[in-house]
This record gives sequence, structure tokens and C-alpha cells, in this order.
Amino acid sequence: MSNKRSKLSNGGGMGFGPSNGDSGLEGLDFSGFDEQLFPTSDVRIERRKDGTLTYGSWQLTRTGLIAPEAVEHDDYSELGRVLLKLSGSIQWLLGDWLCIGDNREWGETYEAVADELGYDVKTLQNYASVCRRVETSRRREVLSFGHHDVIAPYADNPDIQSLLLADAAEKGMSVKTFRQHIKAYKPLVDRAVLEGWSEQEYIAAEASYTLETAVEDDHEHNEPFQKASKSLREVRKLHSKVQNGDQLSDVERTLLTSYINDVGRYLETLRRELGL
Repeated sequence: MSNKRSKLSNGGGMGFGPSNGDSGLEGLDFSGFDEQLFPTSDVRIERRKDGTLTYGSWQLTRTGLIAPEAVEHDDYSELGRVLLKLSGSIQWLLGDWLCIGDNREWGETYEAVADELGYDVKTLQNYASVCRRVETSRRREVLSFGHHDVIAPYADNPDIQSLLLADAAEKGMSVKTFRQHIKAYKPLVDRAVLEGWSEQEYIAAEASYTLETAVEDDHEHNEPFQKASKSLREVRKLHSKVQNGDQLSDVERTLLTSYINDVGRYLETLRRELGL
């Protein structure tokens, strides 16, 4: 990564540090995020000439919030929603901002930015790295920046990134659980990225990998597990043959149906045992 960093003001500074009584937030430009932050409101975050940020009658300073004399409940609730959105988006906003600066080579270093913003250099570098490796269209609002950090290394296959994020969202995984999940399936994920698998190919492989791992780990002498494992291996052999463009004979199609039924019966038994 380039060590260059954007310069936000022609005067040579970043524009974030307080000066002449300013709030210290005068360098922030929220205009590009209006539609995302305020989809139903006519009110916007604005900057006064003295550098103070305002949202309606509210004043936002670097050290706190100054309320108007008369506070209406609707305005109060609306501001809360805006602040929560900003809180959940700040890593993305800073990361994308840093990437934009990287592309322009304006002369500031990450160290200078970190010093002006009060951030750790490695933190800012990580924000930019994740934003660079996870396309905007694939980011999920229901998941945290930390979830996206987990799948950022798989930027060579964005479809797999999307699939993993969708899985985390559907199952309500915490970042810790998601990281453990990716670690458990790392050999599979690495292969999917390397070979450019489609989402459908990964889903099929994950199901096979899950079953085989369960068989190997938990029920070495359990006959139903062994039979299901053997059948699954045969299914994969025949499936690979079809993927290579070969036609299955009538006997092979009959065997494939039988193998699939064996695996299905095992999964149904397992489902009942687990009370699912």
C-alpha cells in the first residue's frame, strides 16, 4: 500500500484539528452520504462558517452534543437514528475516504492522518484495506465492519465473499463465531477462491465437507455414518464425471439415485436425533 495520504485543505493540513475555536470536525464532508443517512428527512448535517456542525437546531461538537432550548420528541428520535447510523458506518466512511486519497497521491502519510484524527496508524490502514478488498455492492448493513474484515482476504473471489456474508447474516453469527466458522472451513474456502468456484459449487462442496468431517470426527465405528460417508464419496465421483462433460450410463444413474437416498436417510436420522 502506498504511504501517501490525501491533503484535505490547500493550507497543507488535514482540516480536522481544532483551530480558531472551531469544533475540530470542520474537515468532514457528509454531503456524499445524504441519501443513505437521511432517506426520509429534509434535515442535513451542515457546517457553519465557524466550523460547528449542526443537524437542525442541534450542535455537534468534538466533545459533545448541544441541544436546542426547545426539544421535540420527533427531532430527538430522528437525531438518534442519524447518530447510530454514523456510528455503524464510520469505519466504512473513513476507509473509503482513505482509499480515495490513496488514488490521488496528495502527499499526506497515514502517520499524519492518524495524528490529526487521533487514530492508530494500523487501525486506519486496516479500514482502508478492508474497504479496498470488499466491494461496496457486497457489503451488508446487517453485519458489522468486523464481519467484512473476516472475509476481506478472499477478494479474489467476490462471489464467495458474498456467500459467506449471506451465511453469517442468515445464521446471526457474531464476529467471533464467524471467524471460527471460516477457520473450520478454511481449506474449502481457500480452494474455492483459488479455483474460482461459483456460489452453487461452494454450497455443494460445503455440504459434503460438513458431512465428511462429522463422520471422521464423531462416529468412527457407527455403521449408518460409515454407509453415508461411502455413499457421499460415490456421489461426488459421479458428480465430477458429469461436471467433466461425461454422460452417465443407466446403471450409474440408478446407483447415483441410491447413493443420494442413502445420504438423505442419514441426514433425516440426524435431524430427528438433534430434534430439528
